[in-house]
Parts: sequence; structure tokens; C-alpha cells
Amino acid sequence: MKKKIVGIVLLCAVVLSACSSTSRIDESYEGGQNADSINAMVEQLDAQSGLEPVSESSETDENVLSDGPVSGDELELDESQAENYSDGEGHYLFNPHVFVASLYPTYPMDYWESFYKLVDALRSGEDTFECSSEGAFKWCTDMGVLGNLFPVATEFIKRGTYQDGKGTISYSISVDEFLEKEKAFEQDIEGILRDCVKTDYTDFEKCLAIYDYVAHHFEYNDDMNGDFAEGEGDGLFGTYNCFKNRSGICSGLAPAYAYLLMQCNIDAFTVGADNKAHAWVYLRLDGEGYFSDVTWAIPYASEGNLVLDYFLMNTKERNSSGFDVPRDLNSILIRGIYDGDFDYSSLTADSDKYNFFKYTCLENFDPEQNVVKYTNGHGETVEYKY
Repeated sequence: MKKKIVGIVLLCAVVLSACSSTSRIDESYEGGQNADSINAMVEQLDAQSGLEPVSESSETDENVLSDGPVSGDELELDESQAENYSDGEGHYLFNPHVFVASLYPTYPMDYWESFYKLVDALRSGEDTFECSSEGAFKWCTDMGVLGNLFPVATEFIKRGTYQDGKGTISYSISVDEFLEKEKAFEQDIEGILRDCVKTDYTDFEKCLAIYDYVAHHFEYNDDMNGDFAEGEGDGLFGTYNCFKNRSGICSGLAPAYAYLLMQCNIDAFTVGADNKAHAWVYLRLDGEGYFSDVTWAIPYASEGNLVLDYFLMNTKERNSSGFDVPRDLNSILIRGIYDGDFDYSSLTADSDKYNFFKYTCLENFDPEQNVVKYTNGHGETVEYKY
């Protein structure tokens, strides 16, 4: 086995089936913020960045959007300010109000508050919700936004109208049927988190545990490659169906990974490159940005391996796969709404802290001992202590 690994490395190929993953991640889960705790967090971000807070009574439109996120450590979420959605026994409970700090203040707090009111309305089977502005309404009800931040809604609701601080939506199925599906979705997310992550994990451990879980429990669906009608991809190829079927392509797998990270208070969201027809995740860990591409790990995971080449990549590593970051970057959370106003070069990923994962496969992960064991390109077992 080790000779095979050495041979593959000598041929300059990625380590594939020669190294095995001998254990799964421990069971567990917790996370998430409610509107009050996020407001406190946002006040801190505003103070750090020098931004004026958005008045609750002000109309917000495209003119208030910034060129990019607050940079560096200013993006880090203060766990002491965040109310964890937890059962008190080390497990995460479903958080309907996920938050992406990297997209604040591109989308200011009144947009997020409007979105949370939409989510609350949907969870109650209502068809109207309070909304701060028409701009916020268009963002909240965009299928790309819903697919990333509340996936179950994409299949069953349609955008209505906005007037006088009220937004409307309609359901494509009965309200009772939608509520049944929505509740099942929440339970599914909680079950996944219970199986792979605990509330006391470090952010690094959460990122790795969920990456491992998605790679081993979701499949890449080759049958979904091909032509489809405009708009069809928001459902068929989207996040909700990826969770429901445990299979998809990058347009569902990447946001599924990001959504699970959001549930655990990780600042993460889906990015991609249209010219390469591919999507992956941008996340922030310990004040640094990274790219993680779970889609490309899945084919090898089906053979019993967890290839770490595409986990916590910097820009140079991402570009070594044929991309041109940040030039080609976009995000469905932004694209088609305010794409031209967002500075994608602000999504930095310069750290080389995890570059040693190149040409490696996970063997074992022990959160209690803070040790990751992996097989390197020479077939040797190496311990990474963090």
C-alpha cells in the first residue's frame, strides 16, 4: 500500500485509493445566533470598522451596499455574544437564523432582520412578513439566497410583492404539507449535526468533522450533469434536494457543507467560478480565510479515503486546480442582485497554515487529544497536534 502511494506521488498525481480513512468522526452538535445576539455582534463589527449603524426606520437599497466585508479579525464572531442553539448535552439544535459575517455590511442588518422575519413566517405557515425595504425584499426572496440560508423554502414558495413595509410570498403546495416538510428538514439537519460534531469542538474541528461527514455520506450524482431549463437548477440541483437525497453536484454539495458550518457559528458561504462551472466554500477560521471543496473529496471518500488536498486551501492552492481567484469568483448569495458592487478580492485566503494537507488522506481525528493523524504522500502516518 505504501509503495503504491509513493508511486502515485512520483507521477505527480493526487493520492487516491492508496491511503485509507480508518475512523469516522465522533457523534455530536450545537450553534447559531438569534437576532438579538447578532445585533450585539453587528454593533461590535460596526464599531471596529467605523461604519454608521443602519437605522431601523431607514429605507435600505443598493446605495448602502459596501464593496466587501469587514476584513481580518473584525469578521470573527464573538462566541460570548452568541446564543448557541444547543440541547445542553453537547448537541446542536436547528438554527433558523444563520448569519454570514463575511456578507456584512454588504447586506446590512435590516436585510438580515427582514430575512429572519421571512423565515419565522415560513415556519409558521404565514404568507406575509415585515420587511424594511424593497431591496431587502428582493434579497430575502431570491431563490439563491433562500437556497443557501433556508434551503427548504426553495422548492415550495414563490416571491410575491412588496408594499408599505410588508412582503408577501405564496406556497406551491398546501401550507400543512409545507410545514411538515419544513419540520422534517429541521430534524434532518439536527440529525446530521448530532452524528458528526459537538458543541465543544474548536472551529477547526467543526470544519473537519463536517467535511468528513459530507464526503462520506453524500454522493456526487453524475446523472445530474447536463442541460436543464432556466431556473430549474435552483431546485433540482440545489441545496434542499442535496440534503433530501444525500446526493447532488457542486451546486448542492457546496452550499450543503456551508449551511452545516453556519449552523455551528462558522462564517462560511458558497462561492464559485462560472467559467469553470464549479462551486465550493469560502470560510473564515481563526481570523484567516480559506477555500474548502468537499465536492472534489467525495469521489475518493467512496473508496474509503478522505483526501485533504481540497480542505482549507489558500488562494494559491485553489488556483493550482485551474482557477483564477479572485478574478473568477462569484457567489449565488450576491450574483444577479448586487454582484457588481461586491469586491471579491476582499475574500482573501493567504494563510499557508494548512498547506501540509496537500497529498494527504485522513486516518484518524481525536478531538479529545487535539490530534489529527493522516497519511502523507510517502505512505507515512503523521500526527498533527493543534
